[in-house]
Amino acid sequence: MGSIQYEQTSTYYSVNLESISIGVATTARTGSSGIIFDSGTTLTFLAEPAYTLAKAAVLSQTANLTMAPSRDGYEVCFQMSGAVFPSMVLHFDDGDMDLPTKNYFGAVDDTVNSWIVQKSPSLSIVGNIMQMNYHIRYDEVDANER
Repeated sequence: MGSIQYEQTSTYYSVNLESISIGVATTARTGSSGIIFDSGTTLTFLAEPAYTLAKAAVLSQTANLTMAPSRDGYEVCFQMSGAVFPSMVLHFDDGDMDLPTKNYFGAVDDTVNSWIVQKSPSLSIVGNIMQMNYHIRYDEVDANER
């Protein structure tokens, strides 16, 4: 993944998340507020419309799987037996983040896996589970100054 442009607000830096691909489904533009990478937040949270668009893409690409009841705040859960989950890619202005399955689907008990992305009432955050096995470099130098 290349260098991604960011925008600084008063308390954090955000990058522009253009779209999200789940399997062969790609969301439309995910909003204008950006997304932050936060190593201190465990889960990934998406604000609207990104959450609803990505959730619909997950559901459209997993129609062949046996759904399980929502639990622990996770709305998209499946029986683990024989489950193969679709790929997930975050598309930014200047690069893509092609995620390993364990970074966005996780076991919530012995028989159920859930999409470990939750709805945010305000801002979108890439949490530390989704960042696993990536080297995230926080560079405050403005790309225009290089």
